[in-house]
Amino acid sequence: MPTIALLCLTGAYADGNSLFNVGVALVSGLVGYVFRKVDIPHAPIILALVLGQKLEDSLANSLSVSGGNWLIFVDPVRHPISFGLMMVSFIFILLPVMKAVLRHINRRKMSAVTCSANHTVPS
Repeated sequence: MPTIALLCLTGAYADGNSLFNVGVALVSGLVGYVFRKVDIPHAPIILALVLGQKLEDSLANSLSVSGGNWLIFVDPVRHPISFGLMMVSFIFILLPVMKAVLRHINRRKMSAVTCSANHTVPS
């Protein structure tokens, strides 16, 4: 482990001959360690860092072409692929929320049934 850390810090310094790069590498390592301890997945953050700039450039280009009209992303007639991907994204976002709501409703029903079963009137 110390060998890997030494190689990473050497590479960070060699990249720009700057101690700032070494500091960035140390802070990144510390953030990664905290994320591992708190059980936050690394993959989404790395993906966002790698693809974020490309996504922002593409968004700016699309809005420039459309004259600033955000409806370019949800027009099912002229842009069916974009519309379909947007709908799939919304489904994937809403699915866990709907599962949690249904689970909560089922728990309340089960607790109501259990409470009414415990409070029966003797005949």
